[in-house]
Amino acid sequence: MVTVHRVLDMKKMETQRNTQTGCDRTDGNDARVRIGIVGLGVRTEVLLVSLFGMETVEIVGLCDHSDRAIDRIRSIYAKRELPLPRLHRNHHEL
Repeated sequence: MVTVHRVLDMKKMETQRNTQTGCDRTDGNDARVRIGIVGLGVRTEVLLVSLFGMETVEIVGLCDHSDRAIDRIRSIYAKRELPLPRLHRNHHEL
């Protein structure tokens, strides 16, 4: 499980690594971490804000059985004009 604190640690490590190596991720190497998230509650909304700022993270899928939760996530992506990842209602499909 990825927690908000873990994401912040990942972001800090990414910044340090990029500063130390001068890496700008334009060398063609795909070092992204692909994430699928199950459960789209308030904690996930906070987590997404952190993940959006990380170049090495790609959110590939989101899952929740609640229409309301999915609609909130859709609006977050729409406000930021970001492409929406695949949405699922069943975690087995993710």
